[in-house]
Amino acid sequence: MTSGSVTRYGRNGAQLLALLLAGAAPGDAGRVRRRLGEEEPRYLTWVPLTAEARAQAAGDPDVRVRRALARAEGLSVDDLAALLDRPDPVVDQCVYEHAGARPWMRRLILSPGRHPEPTALASLLARIRATTQEAPALPHFVGAAVVSEAPELAEHALRTCGRALTTAEQLRAVLGLFSHPDRLRALLAPATGPAPLHPAVADIAHRALEADGDTGGGGGGGGDTDGDTGGDRLRAAVAIAEGSEGLVAGLRAGEAEPAWRRTVDWDAIVTAHQAAPLPEPAVRVLAAHPDCPEQLLADLYRTHPTVVAEAAPPCPALLRVAVHTPGHPELLRIAAGLGPSSDQPDLSAVVLDTVAPARTAAQALLELGPTAPLRILLHRQLGADPQRWATLRTSLSRYKGTLAGLLAGIADGTVPEPGPTVIPPALTKPYRFLLYAAEPDDLRVLLPHLPDELLHALLGKGALPAHALDTALAASGPRVRAALGRNITLGIRDLRRLTECDEPTVNAAVYRNQKATLSLRRAIASGVPRTPGRVELVPFDAALRTELLATEDRFRRSPLITSGDPELVLHSWGWWASDEARHFSVVRVWERGGPDTVRRLLDLVPDADPSSVLAKAAAALEHPDGLDRFREGLEPYEDPEALPQVFATPRGRNATRRLMREIVHEPYVYDFPCLVAAHHEHTFEPEPIEELLRHEDVDEAIRQALTTRASALDAEPVDHLRSTAYDAGLHGWFVATVERGLLGPERLVDTAQPAAAALPYLGHVGARARGHAVDLVREHLAGHPEAWVIALNLVGTFAGSLAELITTAASVAGPRPDAEELARLDANARTTDAPDPAEAPVPALTHAEQREREKVLDPHAALASAHLLRTLVAAAPLPTDPSVLDVLAATHMTDFPGPSHPDWLVEACERHASPDTRRRLVKQTTDGHGKPDLLACRQGLVAPSEMVARTPAREMSPLPRDWFTRDVPTGAAVSAARRLVADRLGTDPERWLRALAAMDTDWADRPFVELLEHGSADTVPTTVLTPAGAGLLLHAGTDALAAVLPRLDAQATLTLTERACATSHLPDALLDHLFTHDDRAALLVLARSSRHRELHLRLLAVDDPTINATLFGAAHSSSSTVEIRRIILSRLPQGRAADGPDDLLPLAPELRERLLGRPYFDKRSAEYHRVLVEAADPELVEHALASWGKRLPLPDHLLAARNTLRHGGPDRLRSLIDRGLLSVGAAKVATKALSAPDPVAVLTTRLDKELSTERLVAKLRTCGEYDHEEILDLPYTRDWDVLIRAHEQDPFRARVWGTIARLPDAPDELAPAAFEYWSCFIDRTLTDRGASWARAAIGNIPNLSLQRKEWAAVLDALLERGLLSGKEIIHGGAMANRMLHYLAEISVRQEVPTALQAAVQDATNELAVLAGKLLGTDDEAWQRLFAALTGKDPHWPIPDSRTTPAALLHHASRTPLVQR
Repeated sequence: MTSGSVTRYGRNGAQLLALLLAGAAPGDAGRVRRRLGEEEPRYLTWVPLTAEARAQAAGDPDVRVRRALARAEGLSVDDLAALLDRPDPVVDQCVYEHAGARPWMRRLILSPGRHPEPTALASLLARIRATTQEAPALPHFVGAAVVSEAPELAEHALRTCGRALTTAEQLRAVLGLFSHPDRLRALLAPATGPAPLHPAVADIAHRALEADGDTGGGGGGGGDTDGDTGGDRLRAAVAIAEGSEGLVAGLRAGEAEPAWRRTVDWDAIVTAHQAAPLPEPAVRVLAAHPDCPEQLLADLYRTHPTVVAEAAPPCPALLRVAVHTPGHPELLRIAAGLGPSSDQPDLSAVVLDTVAPARTAAQALLELGPTAPLRILLHRQLGADPQRWATLRTSLSRYKGTLAGLLAGIADGTVPEPGPTVIPPALTKPYRFLLYAAEPDDLRVLLPHLPDELLHALLGKGALPAHALDTALAASGPRVRAALGRNITLGIRDLRRLTECDEPTVNAAVYRNQKATLSLRRAIASGVPRTPGRVELVPFDAALRTELLATEDRFRRSPLITSGDPELVLHSWGWWASDEARHFSVVRVWERGGPDTVRRLLDLVPDADPSSVLAKAAAALEHPDGLDRFREGLEPYEDPEALPQVFATPRGRNATRRLMREIVHEPYVYDFPCLVAAHHEHTFEPEPIEELLRHEDVDEAIRQALTTRASALDAEPVDHLRSTAYDAGLHGWFVATVERGLLGPERLVDTAQPAAAALPYLGHVGARARGHAVDLVREHLAGHPEAWVIALNLVGTFAGSLAELITTAASVAGPRPDAEELARLDANARTTDAPDPAEAPVPALTHAEQREREKVLDPHAALASAHLLRTLVAAAPLPTDPSVLDVLAATHMTDFPGPSHPDWLVEACERHASPDTRRRLVKQTTDGHGKPDLLACRQGLVAPSEMVARTPAREMSPLPRDWFTRDVPTGAAVSAARRLVADRLGTDPERWLRALAAMDTDWADRPFVELLEHGSADTVPTTVLTPAGAGLLLHAGTDALAAVLPRLDAQATLTLTERACATSHLPDALLDHLFTHDDRAALLVLARSSRHRELHLRLLAVDDPTINATLFGAAHSSSSTVEIRRIILSRLPQGRAADGPDDLLPLAPELRERLLGRPYFDKRSAEYHRVLVEAADPELVEHALASWGKRLPLPDHLLAARNTLRHGGPDRLRSLIDRGLLSVGAAKVATKALSAPDPVAVLTTRLDKELSTERLVAKLRTCGEYDHEEILDLPYTRDWDVLIRAHEQDPFRARVWGTIARLPDAPDELAPAAFEYWSCFIDRTLTDRGASWARAAIGNIPNLSLQRKEWAAVLDALLERGLLSGKEIIHGGAMANRMLHYLAEISVRQEVPTALQAAVQDATNELAVLAGKLLGTDDEAWQRLFAALTGKDPHWPIPDSRTTPAALLHHASRTPLVQR
């Protein structure tokens, strides 16, 4: 029987084929592809593949199968290696560009003879040639080309990678170039630039060339028969370098060995290291190598323990060596990497007997986990003796011997017991571990004898080992259980177990636990005993009662409604309690205490707050049967059916959510049999189910009943699985059932149905289910293509299980073909199904790379860039490609610095463009004077002075808004206005006063120049400065301000400053005037308005408390930075040197009032709260500690202690300690400091440790994705050498490192990392730091998000100030199109400052030299240039390569590596 026609399969079909492939016979994938008529198997790139399936596809003879697999996701190194077993150009290119490819794979792909056709890898070779720097994500992408037989490629690899290549790699490239001696000599010539070869390699190459020249042979060395030619010598050198001797030599020389090698001679490395230790860089590389043998790791550790511990994967052999090495360097790091392991008990025994001091051994054992040898030793030496354990606590940190020796000494008395005055140390992690590692029976007896503080630290916080809860519950004495009840890591069922003891102190601890549910708290408040047979109520803890009467927390108050205590009941009501709940609570009071207790409750209620419930209660008290009367109408909270009826009542989701917010506070009885039955009859909404699952009485059976269909509860698991259609809901039940051992995972294959529904979940229940399915495929379908097709056709409609589908398909298909028939089918396929020519697509870019490429292209700048280059080279060719001309002609005139399109473009379009392109060119041509003023000025069509002069005077107050970019005025307009005003008004006060008056007359509607020339003559002088006049005065220089402002009213300076702030134009002349004349009112306006760090620091130097208070801003907002607030709170003078430690500025009263106001703490504003502990004011520090001190870490408490000591004295610090405002750790340090001769020095020493750069590094490595900025605001010491070294060893995330690089004190070498985002390019606080920062800014622009006017403004400033040279623009400026467009505009701009003009001339001269040298009048080079500018060159720009103008010209000058 045949399978018939094949329909196009969907995702389920793809998943089935992927499963079948895992159990297929060799060649099945190709046979099925041909049977299905697919060009390439779609399923290989559609659904995830297992390792077995990928291995089958990689080994399939069908090249189309391998090509599809090469584009699949999730390929491993083994898959890539298997794909290379059969050479194919398309597969090879995919592997070469894969991020997981090893360097040896790339070398293999490029090795001579692998692909006979010269064009087989054309696009890959072109891409390698165009890549000008190695990408970290693709190691040896260019370097692997040293093995290429194409001399251009080998030379490119040498020039690009240089000395990053090893000696062996360089020699291999030189050998490839040896048959082209002229090219090799040019490479060796000093005139070609920095020599890319190692000196030894260059020397070998020179001698080989000389030897070959002496013998007169050709480059290959064929002219000498005695074997002593230069080529023979070179080949011998290559053989040595690529062998074991070269490997060892490269390692000792610090080269990148053995990264490029496929196999490593580890024996040679072991021998070499034993003879003479290898250097640290080599040790780091070898230790991190996945194939490094354990023997070598041990040898490397003995000489470089720190490096090996950091780089090597953990292994038991390394730990054993560390244990037996004196000093045990990096033992804890190795143990932490190894982790707990029950199969290595001998490791703990070795640590116990060998490692010293004992503290280190305990820390190592903590990382390895508890083991039998440790438990036996603790039982034998310490048992449950509390005195021995107390001795261990005090001596563990001081004992110099081994841990086994310490335990033996405690047992035999040679280690003395602590005296009565000895204060035991705080609970440490090693001691905590040893306690939990003791025998459970010993720990059970020991716990009641431990002091309270130790019990709380041991049981009251942190996750508990599995046995600790049962052990603590079995211990005698409520102290143990009370300590346990405080632990917030306990689950709700664990808390319920604690309440079963019916102990008031334990119940109080559980009530306080934030994990306690409202229902559990109501049970505790009710006093109902849980002990079987007990009828006496459990008393309510007195301390808890007092605490609750003072709380306002609804979640702690509302459960008191069941207490029967009048005071507690009344306190539980609040504003939220319903009348039904109040009625219930008064009934409970009456039942518990009788009528007198109810009367006491009535007496507690204020007369002004009557309640209908209380009125009813008062009336009922007058009757003998008052309680029965009062019960009438009582909500049936204690009826088991009441709550199920509430949850089962239909209502909308929003109504249910509102109900749940209130009903959780109602004292309903939770009867789970009734609730489950009601849920199965009328399904509850998700919100009630979520609330029920949090209840303390919910066990696994109830959880299953609430989350599982009712039908599943009444049937056997197998029957339920067989009778229910498989879906996501049933899958959750199946996983849980498998975890409980009620079903085997194979049931997903044998029983779950339909097969199509079970297929997607096959990989989610463990390897057994998939392995079972694969075994079935091997048994029934392997080597049977027709059965595959039948299964594929059936899968969409088959109602049975997956196993039944496989067996049915095999049965229907009939007997499987024998080996001879399969061989005959494969032979026929090889003759009739020849693959397409092995030619990879061009360009060889992934979609992600294509998107990245588009980010750095600016085709709209192509016309201006091409025009600039053509003006620099005489007789430059015209563009001829119609697609290129189409882009150039589509350029809008706003993108070209000229009144119309250039004549050469018109000529080129007439000759070579399509009619549509010519029509578009005519349409785009517009009058240049129609451009906006600022654009016309930037493009040289209008002079800045002309633009300013003809602008209406009213808009020049100070400048039109469209002349601003991101609230920064255009520099050319500002300069032109200042020159015009200085020329017309000078420093004559009378002319100025008339001009200021004219700004409020009709003259303001006339051109600016007319107002300055004539308006000042026809107007009466003014002495009152208006906002319009203030805008004009902002164009005045320093001398003019000094002459004019004294003639104006007293508020003139304030008006001028307010106008400047309102218009975002703060000229330097105004700032200098304000600070020189110390105008506090105007400076206060600046403090309110400015957000610039430099101006804030300048204002702080005024040392005015009122200004400082304004700069500080609101206490709980981000209106000011932490840096500014820290300076203000330090109270140190900023404008002068302090006369001594007591020379402090006062804080403004209004600032102190804000800071001492009612505290409000939230995580988002934590950084603005915590800075108060750094204040030089003991009252502020104390307020911070009292308000939110518990939320602050140890360093902040230490800072608070030091500042209190410095500015409040020892007594104030003792007060903080005595009142418990300092944390336990900080209090101990502070107490020690107060007993020292120099207390401040003690605190400072500890703070230096807590705030060290190493701690900062650790914080940055473990912080959340967006938390690093807050961490960098903390007062950590920043040792830049430490930070840079840490980044080199283990790079920080790019976002973190970029933020670090932008810190104000960052060194120049971090500049390249600072410009992570496009917004950093326009940040003048970064670019103005120095020349290296300016170079980094233009060289690291990530994309084209910036507008051209912003781009031009930054470059203008950097060039004019001399931070950049013209040549650096050409050779270092990324985004070639944008850089060339900028040069095209500024070269025609008018009234350019002299310094800027000189820099631009330098740039254009350099560009002309490069263009003439690299392009000349070569038509092909110019056509490549035009294509690259317009985005029509698939090889420009290449990802991870430079995009400077110089790089663009070099790219255009290169002939393609392979002509196609």
